[in-house]
Amino acid sequence: MRSERARTDQNLPKVDWTRYHLQILFVDRSDTVRARVAAGLLERIAEWNGYGRALYPCACGVEAAQEMDWSTSAALMGMAGMLGIRAKLFAAQPEQLVYEDFDRCDLLIAMDDDILGEALAIAGSENDQAWYAPRCTTLTRFAPYCGTAILNPGGTGVLEPELRQIVAPVVGRAQAAQGITRPDLRMGSAEWNRMIQDMAVSCAGLVQYLADQWPPELQEGWLQY
Repeated sequence: MRSERARTDQNLPKVDWTRYHLQILFVDRSDTVRARVAAGLLERIAEWNGYGRALYPCACGVEAAQEMDWSTSAALMGMAGMLGIRAKLFAAQPEQLVYEDFDRCDLLIAMDDDILGEALAIAGSENDQAWYAPRCTTLTRFAPYCGTAILNPGGTGVLEPELRQIVAPVVGRAQAAQGITRPDLRMGSAEWNRMIQDMAVSCAGLVQYLADQWPPELQEGWLQY
């Protein structure tokens, strides 16, 4: 399986596993919805695949200046509970992406190309942007990574049954997604459901990709960790 997927990862960022864990920073515009849901889904999928203690996601926004209103926070906490991710992710106030974050994370993952460009602009000079760019990408770049194997059942599946059922009818569309669209929570469930489907497929690809990047020579250290 790794040899089949290798053809799809040529332009994906490389990571350094020598600390036996990775800090993953998800970035959206306001740090209220997309980045936090992505962090929660990554936690859930990583735990299912045995990487719960190795992948540490967090979230921020490129324009996270306003506080999250109570009604939005409450609605998101309720949706998180139904999705099986930590509701506490939506209790904190929004965090602003700052220059120092580029050194704090192993991988910066934006929700779309526009956010990625604005995030890199925060890195400052062209030289700094060029330095950090190899560790920055968009979430949907990982969407096609697993291919049809994303629907594998049982122990060979990267998704647990509930998430696999959610994405199964739309996996082809989700694997071709170009960016994660922010849902309008006032317009019913359709946009929210589409975001979850696209995000689950992309996060599954991300977890599998990072697992495939694990160097065999670190296996002994991992067992001790």
